[in-house]
Amino acid sequence: MNEKRLTSWIPGYEGIYEVDTDGRIFSWKSGKKVQIKTTMFKNSGHISVYLSSGDKRERLYVHRIVFSTFRREPLKRGEWIRHRDKDLANNSLSNLFKIDTRKEPVIDGREPRYKVIDEAGNEEVYFSKEEISKAYGITQRDVAKYIKMGGFVDVYFKKNLS
Repeated sequence: MNEKRLTSWIPGYEGIYEVDTDGRIFSWKSGKKVQIKTTMFKNSGHISVYLSSGDKRERLYVHRIVFSTFRREPLKRGEWIRHRDKDLANNSLSNLFKIDTRKEPVIDGREPRYKVIDEAGNEEVYFSKEEISKAYGITQRDVAKYIKMGGFVDVYFKKNLS
């Protein structure tokens, strides 16, 4: 069964960028529709794209753009978009689904290694110190230091997850 390919403006970039249900990104900056180049993150394997508007320029994951654009659901902290077929290059809408890592900690058969409780008491789970550092905007070295010292977040090892 062939699904009809839909396009929609990317929220926050209306009139500038469009995305289709297959995960292709288009620019209208030149006045005509042009597919723009995406790149793959070396570490994660996810496809990303740079979008700009005025002075704002940001790198975004294509799977998150597709999901939030067509499902009209902004992603909250701790929510991840997963690929049904495990192919990180397949960003078609029908291949994407959302999970809440606070409620579903086992992802793709992997168990998270860390649970972080922030100042507000919100809990999130992470697989690595690198993920924690990106989420909180600190270095991995600082994450390791906070684990030892009990800094602004309480970090528990896997054995304490429940």
